[in-house]
Amino acid sequence: MRKQTTDSATQPDNKQGRNPVDTGLMTLEVIDLLDRIAASWDKADQLPVQVFRALLKLHHQDSTTDSFTAMDIAEAMDEVRGYVWIQDKTYINEVSRKVRDNWKKLEAIWKQKKTGVLEQLIDKGIAGTILLDKKESIGGAGRLSTYAIRLEITAQESEFPAIEPIALAEGEIHYFTEDLLDEGWLITLLSAGFEMIGWKRSIFRGVICVPFFVFFFYLIFLLAQLSVTQFWVDWRSIFLTCILIAWSCYAAKSVIDLLELRVVLAPFWIFQSENDVVLEWRTPPNHKIKHIQAVRYKAQCLVCDGRVRVRKGGIRFWGRLIGACEASPREHVYSFDHVTKRGKEL
Repeated sequence: MRKQTTDSATQPDNKQGRNPVDTGLMTLEVIDLLDRIAASWDKADQLPVQVFRALLKLHHQDSTTDSFTAMDIAEAMDEVRGYVWIQDKTYINEVSRKVRDNWKKLEAIWKQKKTGVLEQLIDKGIAGTILLDKKESIGGAGRLSTYAIRLEITAQESEFPAIEPIALAEGEIHYFTEDLLDEGWLITLLSAGFEMIGWKRSIFRGVICVPFFVFFFYLIFLLAQLSVTQFWVDWRSIFLTCILIAWSCYAAKSVIDLLELRVVLAPFWIFQSENDVVLEWRTPPNHKIKHIQAVRYKAQCLVCDGRVRVRKGGIRFWGRLIGACEASPREHVYSFDHVTKRGKEL
């Protein structure tokens, strides 16, 4: 397997005995943790994530090499996928193109995944940020672009999510932030935080008030209709009116519950996939400004190491949000606290 390192003139010396973190190289502990995290992503079977895992495998196999070529990644992809990715690797330009295209997609995915990954690193006592690093080739025969994943230690607080490492008691789990890809434009808007200022606050008030006005005027209309017509003559209008009233009340209830309980599952009319998206009503002093935040959480099951997602408690845990393991949602059940991001076995 061919590997290409960066010239010593442009990189710090990697002297024997020097801490790998000082040079941006990752320890085996960090590499293994990142690989487990990536394997749990919903899109773990897609090529960009497999490129990420292939590069992690290369770093694990050779922890002294700081970067790898597209050809190295293509060969490692065969191991990650379990079968050959590119049949003919003699066409170097084609190999480089495929790796380059998937690297761009990986960078877009990483923007969504980064916060959750850093939370899990901090939870393991690893303070730093992960960088996806690509160095373009400078031309010439045999000169290929190189790729690397680096751990950078920085003192800038802006690089880290606003959480503190927590010590979990026996039987507790820790919820981490998950991305909100492919959830529709409204969830995407709320994932960035919907601040209660200016015109946004007016829209929010309208969402609460309009359903009540609709209910009031339709009630008057319904009573007026009943006073001048027979029920069996105008039953279609009454039926449609009841549906509209019920829909308006349901929409308003979701918002009212959010204000009262501070956290609810996103209503079905604003998300596209499986409903595990949480809406949080965040207020001072814990947050600078009042805003609604759409978040998705996940945790690791203590029993089977499966993925725990947030869902409604149903009749068994009425009025609560809980964490249920995807492998055994009836038996492997945990509480859910969106403030501490902890959960206890139920």
